Amino acid sequence: MTDDETTPAPATTVTAHGADCPIRVGDEVTPADRPDLRGTVTDVYLYRGAFRCCVRTPEGARVLTRPWHLLPADGPSEQWHQQMRELLAAQRAHAADLLERRHHQLADRAEALAQRLAALATTLRHGHLPDIGEDPAEFDARGLDDDLDELRDLHTDFTTADLITGVD
Repeated sequence: MTDDETTPAPATTVTAHGADCPIRVGDEVTPADRPDLRGTVTDVYLYRGAFRCCVRTPEGARVLTRPWHLLPADGPSEQWHQQMRELLAAQRAHAADLLERRHHQLADRAEALAQRLAALATTLRHGHLPDIGEDPAEFDARGLDDDLDELRDLHTDFTTADLITGVD
């Protein structure tokens, strides 16, 4: 073994949202849509609550993918398929719940900002200059804009992962 080769970590089960991932570090896998390709799983982890796998190809490239886009290289058993269905169902439920919570959180912040801006407009319409103090609405608006970008990215991640449909 050379210095740049690593020994895979022991095959451990990664569990999240009440489901076990049937893909483990050290497993030899193939993409579900390309059974002619093979690779070895080097990492299984959660990113934004959704599973990801890092697979090393025989050529040494590292590919990030989702466990449900992979199959065991020696063929999946019915038990493996069942476990993957349970994982995908749990991941979809988590994605839907997380997106719903984030949507409501941002809606609440947008409503609070709208109320502040409405009060500001009323003050200006009465010919007065508002006292914006140390907490101008601009900061809340920029923060809301940043969080909307993050929510869009989360939507894209979950759509690409086949956890939600791309329909808004």
